[in-house]
Amino acid sequence: MLAFVITLRASLRVVVFGLALCISALGATPSVSQDFLEDTYLVDVRFSDAFSSSINKLGDGGYELSGGSYVNFSDWYSRNWRDLQVTMMTQITDDLGLLWGLGTGERGEKYSIDPSLRLGFIWRTELTRRTSFSLNATTLIGGRLREKPCSGDYGVIGGIQTVNCRLAATFIAPRDTLKYLVNESPIDRVVIKLNWAFLF
Repeated sequence: MLAFVITLRASLRVVVFGLALCISALGATPSVSQDFLEDTYLVDVRFSDAFSSSINKLGDGGYELSGGSYVNFSDWYSRNWRDLQVTMMTQITDDLGLLWGLGTGERGEKYSIDPSLRLGFIWRTELTRRTSFSLNATTLIGGRLREKPCSGDYGVIGGIQTVNCRLAATFIAPRDTLKYLVNESPIDRVVIKLNWAFLF
């Protein structure tokens, strides 16, 4: 079998349109909605790596405190638990399936990844006896990476202030470091896959 897969990050409209198709198909076929669990299958279980490179960069470096002890950023950004994502597929018709799933989120000492909900659809059609085409589109709700601030002691002049942990020892004013706290959406927030397969 020869297969080509194209993965795109595209407009949310495609996912919304597909979800509307799934919902309308569910409403039109009472037997499907009654047997929802019987027609539901596990598609994927994996630890998400959407933010791996970002978290690794945050953990690079460190600085020395006024008392002489060294602060290593990697301790702050090590994982206590990785974001586990589970995806299910509920078959609506022979050609159409509803994709849905959950992400547990993730926690470190100075960052968190929010829990998430994944919604989407998969549509497949036979073009000929030997060729098929499928469209798979999903969107992720939640799952943001958020960096946590620290409380820094700036002595008699500055006092205790809220500061970006990584920038506490720089010449940037503590208040100004807060705008550099990471607050990112996942790179796979909207994913569309087109798959063309030829059997020979």
